[in-house]
Amino acid sequence: MTMASTIIHRQEPDNVVRVMFQLTHLVAADTTFKDDIRNVVPPETKSLIVDMRNVQAIDSSGLGSLLSLPRILPPNIRIRLIHLKPSVRSVVEMMHLGPTFSVD
Repeated sequence: MTMASTIIHRQEPDNVVRVMFQLTHLVAADTTFKDDIRNVVPPETKSLIVDMRNVQAIDSSGLGSLLSLPRILPPNIRIRLIHLKPSVRSVVEMMHLGPTFSVD
């Protein structure tokens, strides 16, 4: 595992990258994670697993940053959000993000 400023990441078999947020609040003030993710996801990546176990809260800007991931990452990448806290899961579900992300 390697650390960037807002995430820890590792390359897994079959062109999968797993990242885990070190942030506890995904809010407007913490937008550097997009650059961190872009820097750790190589073009051949087929799947990105985003482990959100540390994220306690998310605001509309944090949600917007998540929604920007398909535009800044390689085309046709599958993005999966895992280990969402109930408060974060409710925001993601309320926004109907199923077509954009797989949520586990």
